[in-house]
Amino acid sequence: MDKILEVTPYPVAAEAETRDGFYSRVFLAPAPNDEVRSLRGNLFLTATFHSFNQSQDLAGLADQFLSGLVKDYFEKTVGTINEVLEETVAAFLLKAQNAGFRVSLAAVSVWGEVLIAKSLTGAKVFLQEKDEILEFGEGVHQEAIGNQGRLVLISGPQEEEIKKEELKIFFEPSSLLENAAKFKEALWQSSNPCRLALLALAFNEHEVPGEEEKIEIADSSFELKPKIWAKFLPFLKGLFLKLQETIKIFWLKKKAPEQPEIYLKDHQSFGKRGKVFLALGLAGFLLLSILVSSKINENSQKNKLAKSILQTISQNIEEGKSLASLNSERAGELLDQARLDLGKVKGASYTKEVQTLQGNLDKAYQDLYKTVILNPSVTQKAYPQSPLSFDTRNGVVKETTDGNVVLIKPDTNWQKIIDVKEYLGNVYLLDLGASKIWKYLGLGSGFSNALSYFKDPQDLGNVLDWAIDGSVYLLRSGGRVEQYLAGKPESFALNGFYPSLEKAHLIYTSADMDNLYLVFDNSILVFGKDGSYKKQLLLQGLQKIDAIQIDEKKNEILLKDGNKIYQVVLP
Repeated sequence: MDKILEVTPYPVAAEAETRDGFYSRVFLAPAPNDEVRSLRGNLFLTATFHSFNQSQDLAGLADQFLSGLVKDYFEKTVGTINEVLEETVAAFLLKAQNAGFRVSLAAVSVWGEVLIAKSLTGAKVFLQEKDEILEFGEGVHQEAIGNQGRLVLISGPQEEEIKKEELKIFFEPSSLLENAAKFKEALWQSSNPCRLALLALAFNEHEVPGEEEKIEIADSSFELKPKIWAKFLPFLKGLFLKLQETIKIFWLKKKAPEQPEIYLKDHQSFGKRGKVFLALGLAGFLLLSILVSSKINENSQKNKLAKSILQTISQNIEEGKSLASLNSERAGELLDQARLDLGKVKGASYTKEVQTLQGNLDKAYQDLYKTVILNPSVTQKAYPQSPLSFDTRNGVVKETTDGNVVLIKPDTNWQKIIDVKEYLGNVYLLDLGASKIWKYLGLGSGFSNALSYFKDPQDLGNVLDWAIDGSVYLLRSGGRVEQYLAGKPESFALNGFYPSLEKAHLIYTSADMDNLYLVFDNSILVFGKDGSYKKQLLLQGLQKIDAIQIDEKKNEILLKDGNKIYQVVLP
């Protein structure tokens, strides 16, 4: 077994919005791959920005500067970690000052069992070393990290500086998770909690299989028990003795003539040949014993390894559950690792343990995904249809009480229109063939000529669905969601820990709704308009949701599944 030092981050304080000219941020930046990690380690940052210019997009610029710092740090391949960290932080500070910001920053690179810390403008780093708490101020510092060590990074205005004595709670013997929760509760009772950024790190040694052991894990099914083989040893020994007696009798009968004296003479002859067979039989028995003993030992080692893996899986599940509210992304990583490891343990010997762990893992995922299980009921309500429809012969048609009215006649530029929507009196057509969204402005006397919604050319070949709420949202195959405003792409991203989006096939929102909904065969993921993940709605009894209508004011969802219409309350 090899030993590794695992790092678990606990973001404690930071508010991802600008308030009174302050913006605080905790930034976790793992190396992009193993090669870069071996050179630069993993980077952890806390930063507090202050600007007197209230019109600035402080949050956007701050995140941009921090992302640039991380990018510059990992891309530099020449120089020691100390040198590169100091250079990139200095460049970051210069950019921030040129933009009119004051910045308090704590940066730590964790490289194996060594940390390199750099802080500036009042930020500090605290490290627990046995019974002592080390405090690192401005400048670059390098220290070794021990098992069960703890580290705290903190940044903020100098007038709100937190002393070492106030952070002692992080280094108490109880779990860092509990300590972080206590500190967070006390911190948010203060007057300006958003001005501080605080991150706690826990270091714990774990045994992991070496390279040869990893191969054994991948190839082994852990099915054999040593005791099973041991039961066969007496049987094999008896079989060998029986074989020896049978050979002896066979040769005696074959060579025995009528005269006793010749019989005695040939008995001597049997002794020579019998010894050969006895020697061969004994050698075979010894070889078989060695092979059986080797197999027993091999499977004993595999069983120990399997039990070690099962224990690690259980620990990862429990730690993932405890981190769900503090650090959902880290919790998700632990559960994903448990799921991968669980797939390596096979065989009847471990069926009960695997089933129990699988049940615990499924429940942990449900809690982390904030899953709500719903039971839709069939309804006789008519499914609401859009008043607009489209066909190549008539163009865009609107259904009214006086009959159908042609709003927009067919256009020769249209290629493969798959949907039409109306927003604030304007009409939008999604044309996958031309890779365009055609926009028609509503005028008093009708509609304008076709305008291209996008400012720059776009490839819409893999778009599955779209929605409009002032912005245009595109759902692409593989679950990627893009947002456009006035025809230009926005820096929109879904965030948090949520199930895979790969099989999402519908997207739904509107201007009077607070949320964005991604629809799967029998589930719906709910996100805020800022991209933050909220919950998963699991709809039991459905095969595939073909269409959906959501009314947040009435808390109602209408669904089409084949020829049936279902209704369910929106929680």
